[in-house]
Amino acid sequence: KDAEKLIRQELDLAKTEFKHEWNLAKTALLAFGTASTFRTVATLHLALAIVFLLYEGLGWALWASFFVTSLVAGVTAYVLYKRANAKADEIHLMPRQTIQSVKENVQWIKNKI
Repeated sequence: KDAEKLIRQELDLAKTEFKHEWNLAKTALLAFGTASTFRTVATLHLALAIVFLLYEGLGWALWASFFVTSLVAGVTAYVLYKRANAKADEIHLMPRQTIQSVKENVQWIKNKI
């Protein structure tokens, strides 16, 4: 009877933990998607503006204008990726608290037997 109750409690804890982690995952995925969309649009517009500034305003070669602009866009994308990756690292799909609790309960049951 006690073991049944214990198992039910562990399952409830696992469900609660999983729901919490799933909500964190959804938030991170939404942040990734939103950041990617805005980054792409903004980068394209800014890149073209910089290319034309370098080409027409400063008299650079067209290839050099595109190269420098692409390099800056690449570094910016890398920084944004690292930030999003740090947010994703906060997600734990395995219910760590439940796993620890189950281990303790298994030990408790073994001691009772």
